[in-house]
This record gives sequence, structure tokens and C-alpha cells, in this order.
Amino acid sequence: MIRKDSQNHFSQLLGNKDFLKIWICQGFSTTTINLVSFALIMKIFETTLSTITVSFVFIFLAIPAILIGPFSGVVIDMVDRRKALVFTSLAEAAIVFCFSLVGAKIWPVYGLILLFSSLQQFYVPAEGASLTTVVEKKNLPAANSLFLFTVYGGLLAGAGSASLLLRVFGRRVPFVIGSLFLLIAALASYLLPREKFMTPPRIRGWEKFFQELYAGYRFISQQQLVLFPILLLVFIQMTLSILAILFPSFAVQVLKIEVIDAGTFLILPAAIGAILGAVLATRLLGKLRKKRVICAGLFGFSGCLLSLSLVLPLLSDFRVPLAFTLMFFAGTAFVAVIIPTQTLIQQHTPSTLRGRVFGVLGFLGMVVSLIPTFLTAALAEVIGETWVIFLISLIILGLGIYGSRGRYALSANANHKL
Repeated sequence: MIRKDSQNHFSQLLGNKDFLKIWICQGFSTTTINLVSFALIMKIFETTLSTITVSFVFIFLAIPAILIGPFSGVVIDMVDRRKALVFTSLAEAAIVFCFSLVGAKIWPVYGLILLFSSLQQFYVPAEGASLTTVVEKKNLPAANSLFLFTVYGGLLAGAGSASLLLRVFGRRVPFVIGSLFLLIAALASYLLPREKFMTPPRIRGWEKFFQELYAGYRFISQQQLVLFPILLLVFIQMTLSILAILFPSFAVQVLKIEVIDAGTFLILPAAIGAILGAVLATRLLGKLRKKRVICAGLFGFSGCLLSLSLVLPLLSDFRVPLAFTLMFFAGTAFVAVIIPTQTLIQQHTPSTLRGRVFGVLGFLGMVVSLIPTFLTAALAEVIGETWVIFLISLIILGLGIYGSRGRYALSANANHKL
């Protein structure tokens, strides 16, 4: 019965032409981000051999989140979201192409990252709010599964192909391909129906603007079923940023492989596991409370990171196959946290506030990640990557224990079955 219901939701989504257009847009955009990010990280690490210089990628990604993020959600609620998706995709395509022109230089890369992240502050809340415009509430869990399927399919395609493209075609080709992908995303956004994305009444005057901005933050602070999921997603985003910084050095120092192969043996299995996890999580949510699925994912994710940090360095053989296996299950567990958490935010946020809520999510994700990301990069060069991963796994384990005891917003005192 659960399987049949899940299939019905998926079939309804796949028959929704407007959803398919947003899904195509998201797929090409996500693949480009992963392709370009992996290529940039490999370029910077190979040039500098420093984890700290890699962390600057995330610092320059975070700066626009601090300056623009608090206001981007309000802007998205004021404008035509379809046009916002088209404009940001076109502008990002131009910036990604510019990465192919900087050659071996490092510092121009950071400036382009700054521009790209500025556009992302508008693209992310526009995409998140647009999904609920074309998808019925009952189909949101399935839509989130397909979106996360695409996120990790994009990770699989982007990070997996980056190594091959870099080896065979050189350093510029990934950026040219990424630029073309974003042009396709812009076209898919342009084909969305205009009548469903009509521009709402504009907010007039700065006083009204800040009133609407405050309304979004007040809503989040008063709604436990939105606040806790946002905080959890922010922490997970911070964790991913830290792991992305550590993995190039982890591949060289612990796995004893070339840095260019980090995507093949660490990112690729995680993406495959996440794709499988997206399907499994959707079916589990039809049978289990969201809280149980989230806590199971936290325990599983923590266990995989603990094994990476404690067991793997003790082995003389089979390190690479074991790392591949652990990252596969880590990807599956990670999705078990993300899908129900994302669904909670969408289900309990009014359509008039969704742009602001997703803007806050993107803003907090970047801001909270800024200092820990830089500090852990410095800490890794002092105590090693494995000890940093061990500390992260303990924090995730603590969250799982805390959540399983029902002391947070997803407990039984809520008025909804979670």
C-alpha cells in the first residue's frame, strides 16, 4: 500500500509539466555547481597544497549571504519568481564561463565566486518558493525526494565527471560545459507559465520593506515546526562545507590517492547512496513519523563518520574500498535527515512567506558556516583531518540522542503527526 501511494505521487509529479521544467532547471543548475566547485577546489588545492586556501572558497561564498541573504527572501516575494530564475541563471552562466579565462591565477577565482554567490542568494529562495507554486501539498514529500535525487544525481554527474574532464580535456572544459548547462536551466525557467508566477503587489517604501522582512523572521521564531528544521538544515549545511574542505587532504593523507581522485572515491559513492536514500526515505515517510526518520539518519551519518575517522586510519589495506562503502551509507543516512526536514518547512509555511523563509535558510546556512569552516580548516592542519571528522561525528551523534528523547520541536507535544 505504501509503495503504491508513493508511486502515485511520483506519477502525478512526472505528469506535471510545470514541475518538470523546474526540475530540469534545478538539475542542470545543481550539476553545474558541483562540477565547477569540484574543479575549483582541485585547482586551488593542487596549486597551494593548503586546506586554508580551500576554505576561502566557502568564505567568499558566505560573504554575500551576510550582506544580501537577510533581504533576498523579501525581494523574491516582491517580484516575478519566474523572471528571477531566468535572470540569475543567465548571469551565473556568464560568471562560470569567466572561470575558464583566469588560467592558473587564484585570486580572480575568489572574486568570481563572490559574484556567483551573490546571485545564488536570489536563485535559491526563488527556486524553493517556486516548487510550492506548481506542486500540491500532498505531493511535496515526493517532490522533495525528486529534488534531492537530482541534487545528488547532480553531485554524481558533476563531481564524477569533473575528474575525467580535468584529466582528458584540461582545466577549462568543466567551466565551459557548466556555462552551457546554466543556459539550458535559464531556458527551462523561461518556459514556465507566466500566469502562475504573476508579480504580487509590490512592497512600497523602506518602512514597509522592513516590516515584511521582520514578519518573516517573526514567523520562523514562533513556529517550532519551521524553526527547528531550519536550524537542523543549517547545521547539516555547515557539516558539508567542512567535509568538502577536508576531503582533498583526507584523500591524499589517509587514503593515499591523488587529490583528483577524491571525487571518484569519496563524493561519487555518497551521491549514489543519496539517490537510493531519496527513494527509501519517501517510502519510510509514508509509514513512520518524520522524527524517527530524521533521528535514524543522524545516527547513521554519525556512525559512518566515526568509522572514517577511527577505523580507516588503522587499516593498512582495503582503505579505499572501505571508504567508498562508508561514504555510500553516509549519503543514504544524510538524505534521511534532509527530506523530512525540508518537507516540514514547506508544509508549515504560508505561500506568502516562503520566499522569506527560504531566504533565511540560505542566509543562516552561509553565516553560521563561515567561522567554523575557517577554524576547522586551520585545526585540520594542526591535529589532522581524521580528528576533525571525529569531533563532527560526535556532535551529530549528540543531536540524534537529543532528538530521540523528544526534547525538541518535533516531539509529541506538537499538534501534528510527525
